[in-house]
Order: sequence, then structure tokens, then C-alpha cells
Amino acid sequence: MSDKIKIGPGKLKVFAMMIHESNKVICDSQGDHSQEHWNEAPGYNHQSATLTVRALFENPNLTPADLHDIWVDGKKADGWTYGETKDRDKKTHPSIIPYDKLSSLEKYKDHLVRDTVMTYINFIGREKYVLVDEDS
Repeated sequence: MSDKIKIGPGKLKVFAMMIHESNKVICDSQGDHSQEHWNEAPGYNHQSATLTVRALFENPNLTPADLHDIWVDGKKADGWTYGETKDRDKKTHPSIIPYDKLSSLEKYKDHLVRDTVMTYINFIGREKYVLVDEDS
């Protein structure tokens, strides 16, 4: 295990920031300016992105649909429900629906998340890293 690359909370957070900021760019390009930069985003955004990244490191075979399901489950666990508009106070979000009902753009975001993290996983090799609970 000592020769494996250790992926701890700090590295997972870097990937979470990357996918969060990538998602923000896509949202902004479509006129949706509801997403803040990572440093200004609420904690639940950090938790959601980190959970998604960790899930991919634990199981690189997850599909974009699987990642969406993980995101939906996280939102629901935090009290969010489907709503026609995103509303933080009411905890509603229009993407709390089955993956196959998402728009092409929303599906693209899930693909981007997966592809971003998988690029690194494939670069270092799936067998060459281990998740750890603390940064070294």
C-alpha cells in the first residue's frame, strides 16, 4: 500500500472544486447565474461535489446516470424536493428527476463530471491509488 498514491480529503476537495467550477461555467454560459464560485458556495455544494468525486474514486465504473442518482439521493437526504425552479429557501430543484428525463444539457454536466475525474483516474491507473481518511 505504501507505493500507492494516497487520495485523501484534500485531493478529493481539489477535484470537487474542479467539477463545481466546470459546472458553474456551463450554467453561466446558458444564462443561469445561480451557481456561486466554490469559495462563495454554500456548504451543501461542497458536500455534494465531494461525495460525487469520492463515489467515482471508489467505483470508477459509475455511469453519468449513477452520478445523477447519487446527487439526487444527497439532495433528498438534505430535504430538497423537485420544483420547477431552483429555490434554496424552499429547497426545490428542477433536476430532482430521473436521469432519462433530464435535458441534454443536464446530462452533459453529469458526463463532464465523470470524464473530468476519470481522466485523472485513468492517468494514474485504477490500481495505483488508495483512498485514505487523512491527508499525508
